[in-house]
Amino acid sequence: MQRKKKLKIVNPDIYEELEEVLEGEIIVEDDSYIELKSFENVSLENKQAKKVSISQSIFKNVSFNNTSFKGIDLTDVIFEKCDLSNADFTESVIYRTQFKNCKLMGINLSEGTLNNVTFDNCMARYSICTLLRCKNVLFKECTFTSTDFYKSQFTNVEFLNSELIEAQMHETSLKGIDLTSCSIDGIGLNIEDLKGCIVGPEQLMCFANLLGVILK
Repeated sequence: MQRKKKLKIVNPDIYEELEEVLEGEIIVEDDSYIELKSFENVSLENKQAKKVSISQSIFKNVSFNNTSFKGIDLTDVIFEKCDLSNADFTESVIYRTQFKNCKLMGINLSEGTLNNVTFDNCMARYSICTLLRCKNVLFKECTFTSTDFYKSQFTNVEFLNSELIEAQMHETSLKGIDLTSCSIDGIGLNIEDLKGCIVGPEQLMCFANLLGVILK
């Protein structure tokens, strides 16, 4: 049997010395460019801007609740213990970025591109990830209950110890995706999407109706 290749992800490249941004100094407008900044214990809630670019920056305990940053470009960024619930990041380009211990409930990442991105211990229930392009992406110990991955593209993607209960994967190929460590009860997909997916024996019951078989 051919050994599965270990997923290799390029981590964010961030300088040690960053300029701290205080609450009253935050101004984000269309086409804003943010570089070499550190945000901690501040709020970016309910802000709206398009085509924002952020690079080599760190966000710790920052709230983006209900923020709309359509077309945002993130390169070499770390989000740690941040709240991005209901944030609109549609059509985003996210490269060499980490989300650690973040709340992502209802976030909209549809039509975005993720490359060398890690989601570690994130709560992402009800998130919208339709038409999402993922390459070299790790989802580790995350909750994606009722998340919609409709018609997304996965290349070198790993789900590790994550919840995909009632997640929707219709028209998303799972070829080469290992789901053996994940909870997948009620997952929605087409039989064509399942070809080449790696599952455990106890998970076959989740696909019984899809395969047209009766388990006794």
